[in-house]
Amino acid sequence: MTDAVSTKATTSRGRNRAERILAAASEVFLEQGYGAATMSEIGRRAGGSMQTLYRLFGNKEGLFRAIMEDKGAQVYGQMEDAAIFEKPPEQALYELGVRLNELILNPENLATHRIVMLEGPNHPELQRIFHDNGPGRARRVLSRYFEAECRRGRLNLKDVDAAAGQFLDMVKGAYFLPAILGRLGASSEIDIPSSVRQAVDIFLHGAACRESGS
Repeated sequence: MTDAVSTKATTSRGRNRAERILAAASEVFLEQGYGAATMSEIGRRAGGSMQTLYRLFGNKEGLFRAIMEDKGAQVYGQMEDAAIFEKPPEQALYELGVRLNELILNPENLATHRIVMLEGPNHPELQRIFHDNGPGRARRVLSRYFEAECRRGRLNLKDVDAAAGQFLDMVKGAYFLPAILGRLGASSEIDIPSSVRQAVDIFLHGAACRESGS
């Protein structure tokens, strides 16, 4: 059971109903896009009464928000695990980078990104909801981690928020854009661990050669 569903219904039957509605809504959004999707089609696929659908989620925006809250919990929930704050940067950033790449390259998550990119200009609420539960959530969590590491003396960052954004862009840069454009090579050509290790190494240690004796 997801957090978004648990806030919408309190009984087991109600939670199952909410989960069916969200599954149907996700299916319709991915097939038809946000603008073309209708509450009636979502209700038809979910089964049950339209009254329950509106009572639980209100409208399409409410449905999309609940879906993004669920996806945000799946993708970024691990980053909010208190245990991650105890790991040194080399290990923590590597683990987070691998997890992030594996999840953002999931076909369903890529399809959601495409919907927001294509329809966001006409539906600003999509951009806001997506950012708050996706990239914005990751950046906030990573900023807190960097701030804690600076207090420990293991990192020296002037702007932890900017550094969080820069690292996230670096660590997903190898595969995310080609995947969004449908130009990602065969799975045998994808090496997420090696890509993430290089991103972490460059972020923490830089890429310039050091002069001997320095």
